[in-house]
Amino acid sequence: MLEPIQPWPSEDEPSSNFLWLSLSYAEAASVLCDALASDDFTRQYTSTRVIIYLCRHAAELYLKGAIAAKTHGQPPKTHRLEVLYATYSKLYASSEFHFDVPFQNEAMDFHEGLFPGTLATFQASHDQRYRYPVDNAGKPFIESEAFDIPSYGGKIARFRQQLNGLVVRIEYAPKVGLKP
Repeated sequence: MLEPIQPWPSEDEPSSNFLWLSLSYAEAASVLCDALASDDFTRQYTSTRVIIYLCRHAAELYLKGAIAAKTHGQPPKTHRLEVLYATYSKLYASSEFHFDVPFQNEAMDFHEGLFPGTLATFQASHDQRYRYPVDNAGKPFIESEAFDIPSYGGKIARFRQQLNGLVVRIEYAPKVGLKP
């Protein structure tokens, strides 16, 4: 018989809960991508959107948790990855805290290069892009990239591995007297 899974202790820091929850989203994405590869999850476009959304949400939760851990405050109240990543990059400036997302990097790019404003619409709707078929104005999201299962599977596995290492470092390094 399976034992019930107990909830988080109420005294846990919100930053800690955000960090650990991010790992569960990354794991779920990995499990579903593996299931897609083995035909245990329906091979269709909508299934790929669920997998990518889980990755996107894992990144958002990780960034919020890492920021809150460093500032000893509440997690930021935004879904904008480029805003969260800009703050995260200032707080964790070392390249040791870099991670690769398995979706379009433009979602986290605060610098728009030669064409300012071109990413604004994409970034503003990124939190909706994989969980809804249309944006707030009712316009369909246009995707042009095919979901290559082995390629995405590798990217998701790397993303998950990187987040695991970063969460452990942020959570446990201070507890043993080390800098995260």
